[in-house]
Amino acid sequence: MKHIIKNFKPLAGKHCITNSIRQILMYHGKDLSEDMIFGLGAGLSFFYMENKAADFPIISARIKPLDFEKNLAGHMKIAVEWKKTKSIDKAYDALVQLVTDNKPVLIYVDMALLDYLGMPADAHFGGHSLVVFGIDEEEGVALVSDRDGDDAPLNVNGNIVSRDFHKITLELLAAARSSTYPPFPAENKWFTFNLDGFEKIKPDHVRAAIRTNATEFLNPPIKNIGVEGIRKFARQILNWSKFNDNKLCGSVLNCYFMIDATGGTGGGAFRKMYGHFLLESSFVLMSTELSHCAKEFLGAGKDWDIVARLLKDVYDTEDRSILVKISEKLDDIADREEKAMRMLLELSGG
Repeated sequence: MKHIIKNFKPLAGKHCITNSIRQILMYHGKDLSEDMIFGLGAGLSFFYMENKAADFPIISARIKPLDFEKNLAGHMKIAVEWKKTKSIDKAYDALVQLVTDNKPVLIYVDMALLDYLGMPADAHFGGHSLVVFGIDEEEGVALVSDRDGDDAPLNVNGNIVSRDFHKITLELLAAARSSTYPPFPAENKWFTFNLDGFEKIKPDHVRAAIRTNATEFLNPPIKNIGVEGIRKFARQILNWSKFNDNKLCGSVLNCYFMIDATGGTGGGAFRKMYGHFLLESSFVLMSTELSHCAKEFLGAGKDWDIVARLLKDVYDTEDRSILVKISEKLDDIADREEKAMRMLLELSGG
């Protein structure tokens, strides 16, 4: 069996999930920016965790996989259904059926098992998404679109990746899809989209998404999420001075990629994407106040980029005194983002 979806156009992007969704929407004639998709999914957050099972502290600057897709479906008035199975064969059969029906498929995969990324074998992350738009059983490959392209190369641990699409073996695809490694195991998850209810983006859609994001950011269920998560990061990073050299370097490098654009955040820990969403939304709502908030988050994105550079400096020099500067910057960011989010909550009717 060989089938390639003819009218599917691979697109490069900033972030894996927003770019994957944008490609599927574009295939169906719906043109939304990645920034708008990110904002409508109420994607902005922060998360800090130290776990004995993990080699390094873990941070994330966006909400959890699946939560994002659920938010997006609700705010866009579309149907998004996700499925998973323990059976590799069932996952493959479903994939073949969707592709032969000319439906590009958004799947989750373990990045460490994608050979074209060249990541360390133990750098497992199953929250990475891509789009499958072709299967060639004769050659034994699938055609997938990741977020890279000729004009938007990826730099993953020093490996430059720049292709409009990739051919990966069906065996490798199955392994990446079925991975159960934490964090965020891929577990053969895939998504289908029903766009029958899709409407032009309206003020109510935008307000609801902003209200959801601001509420969750300011009132997290636990103290290591949202604005409180940033403040916890600011406190805990001072303790990293006690880490041995290997743990220190691994910790700062991991956090660097979770903030910097090279790690798929759009730059500034997703704050730049959210700022651009707010700018787009200011025209939808005809709101100068929203435009002001957009500038605050774009500014916060620049502050996060400073944090990323300082983290990289720690990695390059092993100078633990830099951790104090990072902690102080994080406290400033937390204050700035809390003020901006409270303004957004008020503007959105929260």
